[in-house]
Amino acid sequence: MATSKKNSRHGVTKPISLVGPSESDLLRTEELNKLLVDAGIYESEDESIKRKEVLAKIEQIVIIWVKQITRIRGYDDHMVQDANAALFTFGSYQLGVHGPGASIDTLCVGPCYVNQDDDFFLGLHNILHELKEVAELQQVLDYHVPVIKFKFDGISINLVYASVSPLVVPHGLDIFEDTVLYNVDEPTARSLTCCRDVDQILKHVPNVEHFRTTLRCIRFWAKKRGVYSNVTGFLGGVSWAILVARVCQLYPNAVPSMLVSRFFRVYTHWRWPNPVMLCDIQEKELEFASWDPRKNPEDRKHHMPIITPAYPYMNSSSNVSISTLGVMIEQFLFGNKICEIERDTMRMLQCHPYPHAYSDPLKQGAHKIFFMGLQSRQSDGQQLDISGSVDEFRHMVNMCMFWKPGMDIYVSHVRRKKIPTYVFPDGYKSSRDKSVESVEASTSNDGS
Repeated sequence: MATSKKNSRHGVTKPISLVGPSESDLLRTEELNKLLVDAGIYESEDESIKRKEVLAKIEQIVIIWVKQITRIRGYDDHMVQDANAALFTFGSYQLGVHGPGASIDTLCVGPCYVNQDDDFFLGLHNILHELKEVAELQQVLDYHVPVIKFKFDGISINLVYASVSPLVVPHGLDIFEDTVLYNVDEPTARSLTCCRDVDQILKHVPNVEHFRTTLRCIRFWAKKRGVYSNVTGFLGGVSWAILVARVCQLYPNAVPSMLVSRFFRVYTHWRWPNPVMLCDIQEKELEFASWDPRKNPEDRKHHMPIITPAYPYMNSSSNVSISTLGVMIEQFLFGNKICEIERDTMRMLQCHPYPHAYSDPLKQGAHKIFFMGLQSRQSDGQQLDISGSVDEFRHMVNMCMFWKPGMDIYVSHVRRKKIPTYVFPDGYKSSRDKSVESVEASTSNDGS
């Protein structure tokens, strides 16, 4: 496992704290890792190997395709022999946080004379269509970066294309140098930047493994809380990665259990629309527009700017509206409050919120019920007082921007043996440690 770089600075400001983990933090990180494994968010070794094999096959296919186009364009045999294409991955796969069945976001880089419209979306599409390994082939042209989607031997692939200025794509092409952007148009720059951003994110965190574990946890949480979606105005994968990376910069020696808690603390108190950035925005000789509210009036309208770390610097969260920002702030508050319960009890109380909402069949009116499992780490029988945290939580919910007259919230303590049967998937309770208890939070709207 990589270690923190204590003597190097990451980010646009100094760290908030250089404190490292205690024995309790290390234990909690082990528990966090086990939770993620039990949740099934890691792929198997067999699937991992198969992904690599599929990528190798696709790379051979695109190289053959480029050689065919080279011959069609009338180049000589020597040029056809030298013709080449390069394949790069980005997104969750390149970040190292993908799960079972996840798509592999892939970039194909070809020479300047191989174009996107006729050659990629027509020529390569037709080649893929004839392959028995390929299924569910489709073109999506209205994306910010147009893409060919398909499954190859059951592995989902999202393939985008960029043509660079050289006549021959060199082996070992470095697309992370700014020189790759010379003499390319804006759509090509967007395609290249997909990979360049991931590379910069990984370079700007003090500990890549801690970053990945924390990001897996936050992605899992965001999907469960319904705030993982760039299309609907929340945040997509790159935005969540940048948010987590910034917290890693602010606490460079923290382990994942500490970073998750501090993630919610940082973004509960973040003063939007101040931007989240992993590095300073640098002026370049190239003429691509970067995010700059001083120069670009449209950039001043962004509610939750999260700036990508590779040139050209862009706001990855431009779809966020006032409403969706409000929802995410509430979720940050909720996550922070759960972490505060553990902090208020000096980490002697473990809190496990269950995100699924229940309805009591015996209750009338619109209502939802949530449960949080509480387990004491003490063995001396000492009572823990969480009434302060509960009162603050109730007050926070009552101040919610979506709260309406007639709504109410009830928080009660329920011993495990008293948990209603509708909570359990099969309608009955399994035998578990009797020390596990729960806090029931019920919300209702008597006016509906």
